[in-house]
Amino acid sequence: MKRIWGILMRVRTVIRHFLLIALLLGAGAAFAHDESDIVITGVWARPTVGAEMSGMMMGNPAGGDATPMTGQDAMAATPMSEHRMGSTTPSAAYMQIENRGDHPVVLVAVMTPVAMTAEIHLTSIVNDVASMAEVEGGIEIAPGESVSLQPGSFHIMLMELTRDLAPGDAIALDLTFELRETDAEPMTVTVAAVVTDMLPMEMPLTLTESVLFAADGEMIPNALQDVVLPDGMLIYAKLENRGDADAPFASSMFMESAVPLSVLLDGALFEIDEYDVGVGETVEIVVALGDIAPEDVPGGALPFALVMSDETLLALAAAMPGAGMQIHE
Repeated sequence: MKRIWGILMRVRTVIRHFLLIALLLGAGAAFAHDESDIVITGVWARPTVGAEMSGMMMGNPAGGDATPMTGQDAMAATPMSEHRMGSTTPSAAYMQIENRGDHPVVLVAVMTPVAMTAEIHLTSIVNDVASMAEVEGGIEIAPGESVSLQPGSFHIMLMELTRDLAPGDAIALDLTFELRETDAEPMTVTVAAVVTDMLPMEMPLTLTESVLFAADGEMIPNALQDVVLPDGMLIYAKLENRGDADAPFASSMFMESAVPLSVLLDGALFEIDEYDVGVGETVEIVVALGDIAPEDVPGGALPFALVMSDETLLALAAAMPGAGMQIHE
């Protein structure tokens, strides 16, 4: 009887150890911060050539009496332009950053293949005089909060450019975030910015994630790991309908030409004639660009557009993961 009791006590001890390990693992998972918890939208950058430059850096964000950007404007320029000489004119990038996680995150660094130096700046206006300075310590975003990088406020200053930026181009930005109140390592999120001299229009469909990748490469997005993919260079994009009405789209464009568009449904890709994204819904798409080599993407990103059912174009862009570090390696 004593032997049986001893065995039972040892079993109980083992079970308690397993429960303790499970609790610790569960606590670790609860404190984890996934890349999807940092949602970055509305990313754009100023051009350094081919636009009305007066007032670009400190005044009117569009450099004059500009109208909001449409898809036609963004697709008008050739996106895969030849590598141009570096520009002494700086550029700036803007976006909205949302923290959907449980802990604060801090944007601490930025890298891009088109600039030797990228700094986080803040524009301040005192007595009608604007001044700009680098932000020490980065920009902190509390859990459930968001911050806007916009003209006249926070922005990313791009200096010592390696190439000129023209309207219709796209560039990659690697954003590094520190995760506060955790032991996690800093996280880098790659986003793509459309280069435009006009304020981006607000559209019901909002791009929350995009990746430029080769079908036979190693950087296939997690959502497509088990999906049969078309050949060539592809774009994976996730969009949310944040409007108050359904948002139907019909096709996609690249370099002013129609390109194949598929919707990801139940783990498979389906080419569509039209797809309706309901209010509050999310859609995942794949755009097939064809035979494009990574070296033909000097900015680390490419622009594309969705053709909405009313024939308006939604200008978007996608970047290759880690493209911002290429020039600095």
